[in-house]
Amino acid sequence: EAVKENEVPATCTQKGSYDMVVYCTVCGEKLSSESFETDTIAHTYGDWIEDVGADTHTHTCTVCNVATETEPHAWEVTSTTYPTTEETGMRYYTCSVCGATKEEELPIVTGKILWAGYEKDIESEQLANDVTGTLPAAHDYYVYAIAKKAPNDMPSKIQIRHESGNTYTFTRGHNNVVDIVDVTYMEQDCELWIIDRLSAIAEGDYAVVGKYSSSVGLQNVNADEEGAFFTVSYPVPEIDNNVYSATIETVDPELGFIVFDGVTTQKITVVTGMDVTKVQLKKDGANVTMTYTADNADVDDTTTLKDGTPVKTWTIERMFATGEYTYSILTRSQPAGLVDSGMDLEFTVDKDPTPAILSAKAEVNNDDATVVFTIKTLAGANKVRLTLNGATETYDETSEKVESIVDNNDGTKTWTIKQQKEFGKTYKYDVNAKLNAVWSDTIPVEFTIAEAPTVEKLFSAVATPNDDNTVTITVVTSIDARKVKLTKDDGSTITIQRGNKLSTEADDTEAGTTTWTITLTKAAGQTYKYTVSTNVGGVYFGDAEIEFTMPEKTAG
Repeated sequence: EAVKENEVPATCTQKGSYDMVVYCTVCGEKLSSESFETDTIAHTYGDWIEDVGADTHTHTCTVCNVATETEPHAWEVTSTTYPTTEETGMRYYTCSVCGATKEEELPIVTGKILWAGYEKDIESEQLANDVTGTLPAAHDYYVYAIAKKAPNDMPSKIQIRHESGNTYTFTRGHNNVVDIVDVTYMEQDCELWIIDRLSAIAEGDYAVVGKYSSSVGLQNVNADEEGAFFTVSYPVPEIDNNVYSATIETVDPELGFIVFDGVTTQKITVVTGMDVTKVQLKKDGANVTMTYTADNADVDDTTTLKDGTPVKTWTIERMFATGEYTYSILTRSQPAGLVDSGMDLEFTVDKDPTPAILSAKAEVNNDDATVVFTIKTLAGANKVRLTLNGATETYDETSEKVESIVDNNDGTKTWTIKQQKEFGKTYKYDVNAKLNAVWSDTIPVEFTIAEAPTVEKLFSAVATPNDDNTVTITVVTSIDARKVKLTKDDGSTITIQRGNKLSTEADDTEAGTTTWTITLTKAAGQTYKYTVSTNVGGVYFGDAEIEFTMPEKTAG
């Protein structure tokens, strides 16, 4: 009897050891002893603890209390109070690993927008008296902003805010920033930003603010001087931003709604005035909008109405899920902005109510425990599904178990599916079909496979040893057999299914038999005993015994 003695447990820093001693179980005499050594165990570290006075945290092994690991804090910003032109700000950090905290003061921002104007404002005598340097010429729809430079810091963005709440942001490299010119305004070092008209397309009051980049990041400075506001007032040109019609295609004329198939896109056509640059569909009762321009819609501006009015025809394609839809149609044009046309587009998307499956039945073969499903569907059905106890099997024309799909030339087709089952069991299936991406209601199909027949399914088994350390086992079974099992005299088994690389099968349909040729590798000079059986419908038949001795290995 082997007994472990003198065991020393392993730790993180020390290997373990023990003696394996063998005693006689009769007299108790010590027969042998051998010493063994085990590896150390891995460190198990505890929580991270902040290292006071350092930008790190450390955790210690809870097993040996010696090993440690130290890492830098992983700082994350938890909150920020931004600075203004009058007060400093604060930024607060927490280490996401150990929970340590720190804070950082954000300095006062000294930059601001000193003046902003529009069109004729740039030509004013007062501005010319206050600016040292050459002012640009006025342009329709341009905005001009004079931004004071902070020490060693220039404005990184200009924001223009309309009284409606619309905000337009321009960076230094923005396409609509025409130029940035160094000027002196009221004896202060400044920049003059010249911004294209897209920032000011509607009448009304505007405020201009700046964003200044510094060591504390982007800071927004509220405009607090009279000069950082301006008003746009100009004659608005007469524009045509009307919506003349809005329709959706692919509506089934018989059903009265769009049939959802998960594949076909719906085509929306909106006819608008020539000045419309964007069409927006806003879903009623939800904060959902779809905005279309010439980039994501097909726009034809060559058509006219019956009265000769030139119009744009917007063709929009997308897929809608099932449901009822009401969209308000809005348009955008310059300088009118976004306008609700007062026209709605209403439509319904639903499933095709036509039943895809017409009938389903099962024919049982009790000789080999197989069943043939015969399923009749509409001609357009592309899949059928068999569901047993919640588990589904889906078949299409490429499935191996589908024996045939026959067009009945009457708008229907018949599917024939063959499955292997087990003897002595009852099966309850739900069968349905798929049409236009929608599964039909189910048809229940129930059948019972009889108990296994008493007829023999295994006819012979012969083993032939070969000189190359292999043995050829030839087994003849009924043609409906699916497996051959070899049970060794020690109880171990080898199961060979049809198509296994260890076997080839030859079917004789006239005789109703299959000859299995199985090749196994065995040890030279050894004798083997097997009982051979075959599986049909989940039941094993036969108990043929084979015995063979492999040839001795020859020298050379």
